Amino acid sequence: MVLNLLKQEKSFKAGIQRKRMMCAMDQEYLATVLGSLS
Repeated sequence: MVLNLLKQEKSFKAGIQRKRMMCAMDQEYLATVLGSLS
């Protein structure tokens, strides 16, 4: 489910692994990714 959210997220152009790292380091980006859930 989370991988699908990362694939759909287009504000940060990178691969899935890099987006996962970005979520771990940047709370605002994590909120952006999880915000698309609702």
